[in-house]
Formats: sequence, structure tokens, C-alpha cells
Amino acid sequence: GGGRKPRLATVEDKFIYILFYFKCYPTFDLAGLLFDLDRSQANRWMHRLQPLLEAALDQQLAPPKRKLTSMAEFVEAFPEVKQVLPSGLGRTKPRGGQLTAEQKADNRALASERIVCEHAFAGLKRYGIAYQVYRNRKEGFDDRSMVTAAGLWNFYLEAA
Repeated sequence: GGGRKPRLATVEDKFIYILFYFKCYPTFDLAGLLFDLDRSQANRWMHRLQPLLEAALDQQLAPPKRKLTSMAEFVEAFPEVKQVLPSGLGRTKPRGGQLTAEQKADNRALASERIVCEHAFAGLKRYGIAYQVYRNRKEGFDDRSMVTAAGLWNFYLEAA
């Protein structure tokens, strides 16, 4: 057929491009330079391939509400959650004093539960799109990109 052949011609090229984009979160100028694309084409390819990556990761869930105003809303939105660990919990040593053995044991138990969340956040932050300053302007893409980055991290955990 007529027309120019696409730069990302194979499935492998497209897969490498979208994974690179999520991992490194380059500007479209840099992505275009590295993949021999115009910056507008780099943008179009990313927005065209992201839904395919999300579907491949089986992340069909709508993102959760961004702002919850009450505990009742939280329970309604996440009925499967059994326990919530607010930040800042745990006892600190009083000035000039010591914690009791029971308080130390409580702190250790809390820390062992919180570390699971901390590791999940750290894993998600391995993707540049999740931790760098957000630059995309497409409506709703911020939530989609976080869902996809979380799906990539979950895939990594299952494969490891």
C-alpha cells in the first residue's frame, strides 16, 4: 500500500517502546530521538499502545475514587480491606525514658505490617511515570498511567 512504513513496525518494537516509556518516562522529544519518531508520533504511539498494555496486564479495573471524605466512603469503596494502618502510628521513646517491652513488641508488629506497603510503594516508584513530575495533559491519563504502572509491578512480582 501507499504511505510511509511505520517506524514501530513489529509487535516487539511497540512493546519495547511502551515499556521504555513507562520505565524511563522520557519527554516525547527524547523518545522520538531514540526510536526515530517525530515527537507527535511518539505521543500518538504512547497513547495508542498504553490501553493495549493495560489490557495485556488484565487491569480492567476503574481507578478508585481520588478523594474519600469519610471512613464510610472508604469502607464502601474497599469492602475487602480488613485493617487500615494510618501513618504516624507507633510509640516513640519519651524524653529521658524507655519504652516497655510490650510497647516495643507493638512497634515491631506494626512495622512488620507497614513494610509490605512501603515495599509496594517502592516497587511502583521504579517506574518513571509514577515518580517523576507528571507531564501528560490528556484527561484521565494520570489514573490510567498509575493503574498500568501498578500492573507492571504486579506482573514483575508474579513472575519473580
